[in-house]
Amino acid sequence: MIIYEKRGDMRLKPRRVTENILTRLLKDERLVVLLGARQVGKTSIMQLLMDKLLNVKRVEKNRVFYFDLEDMSLLEIVNRGIDEFIAFLEANGANLKERCFVFLDEIQYMENPSNFLKLLVDHHKEIKAVVGGSSSFAIRSKFKDSLAGRKILFNIHPLDFGEFLEFRGRKELADFWNTANWEKARFFISDFSRLFEEYVLFGGLPKVRRIL
Repeated sequence: MIIYEKRGDMRLKPRRVTENILTRLLKDERLVVLLGARQVGKTSIMQLLMDKLLNVKRVEKNRVFYFDLEDMSLLEIVNRGIDEFIAFLEANGANLKERCFVFLDEIQYMENPSNFLKLLVDHHKEIKAVVGGSSSFAIRSKFKDSLAGRKILFNIHPLDFGEFLEFRGRKELADFWNTANWEKARFFISDFSRLFEEYVLFGGLPKVRRIL
């Protein structure tokens, strides 16, 4: 997928970190980097950000692009270098006269991500990039440049218990938990106990079937 379009059957569940990332994406010139283990929800957060850009901030479709670098054809494009990448965006209708938002998922598969991203940040201010990576070892081994001063790093973690409750459709319990409203929460001890056992058993990975 290049120009991002939300699928009709896609259920995007909010994560608290999303609003903070969106604020930085819109107001900060630096590269946004999302790091975390597989299945913690980095791709879902990217989808939430793209959805907000298109449907809340009303950014035009030809200014929001998504690259899944597990797709070998897209990986080949970015590995050819920044000039080929820009030409590819333009060929796919990118309006580079205005700020464009490019999401690069699974950045660890690139041959030389640090050089590519340095050139993108330093020489293409019309493009704001969000990159996500799953393997910290692979990323450290391939990043020959630390990109100091050029990036904002967000470490994405599994759901905490409050987010888990929201994913399970129990927003009222999540509100009690997040605000430490124990006076009201005490009436739902059995619900908290049952759901906490489920949380401990299945963990906080958003894609676990029991959570969705």
